[in-house]
Amino acid sequence: MDNTSTVMEHMEIQSLFFHHPTMRETDLEISIEAGSGIDLGWISSTKVSLLYDGTLIGEASLKDNYIIPNEYNMINLVLQKIEIRNMIAFKALIRHVIPQPRDRCQLEDKAPSAALEILENGHTLSMVINLDNMGVAKALDPIVRHIGDKIEITFVVRNPTNVIIFFDKTHFKLQKDGRTLATLEGTFFLIGSTDDDQQYVLTGNLNPYIRLFGTAVLKGVCLDEDADTWFIHAIRQFEMEINLDNVI
Repeated sequence: MDNTSTVMEHMEIQSLFFHHPTMRETDLEISIEAGSGIDLGWISSTKVSLLYDGTLIGEASLKDNYIIPNEYNMINLVLQKIEIRNMIAFKALIRHVIPQPRDRCQLEDKAPSAALEILENGHTLSMVINLDNMGVAKALDPIVRHIGDKIEITFVVRNPTNVIIFFDKTHFKLQKDGRTLATLEGTFFLIGSTDDDQQYVLTGNLNPYIRLFGTAVLKGVCLDEDADTWFIHAIRQFEMEINLDNVI
């Protein structure tokens, strides 16, 4: 007897959390609203494919992984060591998630979509997650405080992408016309996915004899650890324009 299948388009992806990265692999934790009418509890094999801009960027399979939605009909999948199949497409995805100066009109309430195919006789689930249809993460509302030779920059991150990246201790530079005005660091930096804007505080040392005026750019530089991961390249994608005429 042939396997029968059930297809449901556009399941709601609540979050995709990238962590434990290397240069070629990454772990991914996916939180999904299961919806009604689909019996996932009998699934014993799951294949997940990630697409961005029509390109397969990663794929992973789980066997003997029984999916049990919680009381809110949410399911959580942990995929380990997903091989990054196409680094160019993956880099484009990460640049979409890491805040950079962009037109504010691109901040739209969008979310990744998922299509499911369940082969009922085989107890297998095939899930394709398309990461094209989502908003753009932004760093907004910077406040700059200047106290002696110290500087503090506070800002918020708004992230409608549903993609989460957690950086540990991070380092930044404040630059103007190619000159470094200050070096700053943060204790943690989470590109999160919540309903509320998230606030971050960076502190550092201001270079001597610096006058703060005009427009500068806050740039990500590096992480505290020396591990060889794509996180190092990802934090360097961060850029934010800072108006130094409004220094407190």
